[in-house]
Amino acid sequence: MKLNWPTLNLRKKAAVFFAAAFLVLWSCASFLFFQRLKKTLYATLDGQLKARATIVTEKTSLHPKIVPLPQNNESFLILYQHTDFYHPNLTDTVFKPVSLPFTVRSDSAFSENHWRVIRQKTHLENRGYLIVVYGVPANAVEEEIRSLTCINWLLLVCGFLLSLVVANWLTGRLLSPLQKVIALTQAINFKTITLLDDPSTKDEINDLVVSFNRMLLRIKEQSDKQTAFFASASHELRTPLSVMQTRLQVWLQSEAISPEIKSLFEQQLTEVKRMTKMTNDFLLLSQLKSGQILTTGTVTNLSDLVAVSLTYFKSKADQKNTTFKIEYSSLEADWDVVMDAEKTTIIVNNLLENAIKYSPDKEKITIRFEQSETRVMVCIENYIHADINPVMADLKNEFYHSKPLDGEGFGLGLWIANQLATIQQMSLELYIQNGCFQAWLSIPVTKSENLIRAI
Repeated sequence: MKLNWPTLNLRKKAAVFFAAAFLVLWSCASFLFFQRLKKTLYATLDGQLKARATIVTEKTSLHPKIVPLPQNNESFLILYQHTDFYHPNLTDTVFKPVSLPFTVRSDSAFSENHWRVIRQKTHLENRGYLIVVYGVPANAVEEEIRSLTCINWLLLVCGFLLSLVVANWLTGRLLSPLQKVIALTQAINFKTITLLDDPSTKDEINDLVVSFNRMLLRIKEQSDKQTAFFASASHELRTPLSVMQTRLQVWLQSEAISPEIKSLFEQQLTEVKRMTKMTNDFLLLSQLKSGQILTTGTVTNLSDLVAVSLTYFKSKADQKNTTFKIEYSSLEADWDVVMDAEKTTIIVNNLLENAIKYSPDKEKITIRFEQSETRVMVCIENYIHADINPVMADLKNEFYHSKPLDGEGFGLGLWIANQLATIQQMSLELYIQNGCFQAWLSIPVTKSENLIRAI
């Protein structure tokens, strides 16, 4: 399995570092220990060989020539090394078996062909030397070394895995205060901001919490100033925009103006209406951000509410030759629900405006009403331009534009619709498939006794 290091969290990285350090230290320690143990085992065996070689030396005689015979599982070579006037180093073979399983070396001890061999040199009284090269099979020692090697590797793997588990647990304990900070920060809502509690320990986590609380206060201050600015600016702009819209509408009714001036006034009126819509959106944004939106539940017919909104958008739909098709899951269904009619109208208007704006010319927009035992739903469905590919996860975010058309709006329509639906316990679900965009507004049905009480 490939380890994707950048995606690992701090806890896993610390566990990997700890396990890697353990692996290096354990490898070095085990290597040194294994070499020491191997040397000890061979030293013990060499001691036994030296004792046996000493016995062979003691039983060997040159005058007369007497040598012991090899016992089971042993083999040896006896050499006599001496000097004379003409030959300073003469070596005579005193005894050599028919088959010697190892070669004769000058090393004092060595291993060859699964045999352990020592070379022992004894000084004689005639100033010569008796050399015994003695060997026995080392299978038992080599098998013990192989067993210890397997055990060492097994301990190394188990130790590495255990170090991972222990390191993960320890880092989890050490980072648990940080996890609490992360959980609290993720739950922060700037409408009702709550500062983090200072941890009991005075360490780096405490410094982090203190710094984060200060940052929250600065962000909250800036957010409040921004919200207040939007609210103040929107209130200030609504009055002059209303006056401009009223005057333009009055002038357009006059027959004394020329067609050129009338066309200019119509363009100005369109721009004023667009600015009024944006101003109202900014005002709603500030109210939603500050939590100042209040809802009033009244019994309203959802079908009638949508019909009024369709009438409002008829002229805009006619400009694109867009038609509306209304479908009911049941003609006998009751579409009366408890809702805030004003807020729900804003939701429907935003959905219809998006459907008209982003659908191709001469296209059909379908409004479908459905009902279940607990909910009443309205779906606004339309095909969108082929070059528009919105990111579904971002559609409900404020100021998100999949593709602005002619600079219209600031990407607040769906965000406002979703926020207004949420505060009324409604749900707004958005889907897109094969170029068809669907917006489902689901409204809970109030029980009859609660409906009477609401009325």
